[in-house]
Amino acid sequence: MVGKKICEVCTTNESNYKCPTCFLPFCSVACSRVHKQTPCEPTRPRENSRPKGHVEEEEDDEDRVIISENVLRTIGSNKDIKRLISQKRFRDALLRVDGAKDRRRALEPLMADPEFVVLADLLLQQIGFSDP
Repeated sequence: MVGKKICEVCTTNESNYKCPTCFLPFCSVACSRVHKQTPCEPTRPRENSRPKGHVEEEEDDEDRVIISENVLRTIGSNKDIKRLISQKRFRDALLRVDGAKDRRRALEPLMADPEFVVLADLLLQQIGFSDP
């Protein structure tokens, strides 16, 4: 059995997330903010770390990923994601973030909403950017 990874920012808690740029493991929004204060270098995950076609980064936008049809179907069939996305406020918020010039800045105030954090965690788990 593989042990849980430790947050490389606070070095105390188990990591549940990874930086989308350098894949550094971190445990919380607070640790993510600390990590963002220092520019990181983009790295590519190992060739065999995910099945081909699972999630690919686009060259022109480090925060944008292409999600395979299988992953989209899995997301669409998740009852917890469906329940949260059924709320108009979340659908509208996601559309605002997607259309924003600075997506990270548009996402920050939403991360203060505990239900939105649950939605974000569920989505990250489904696309393989955090541990279940």
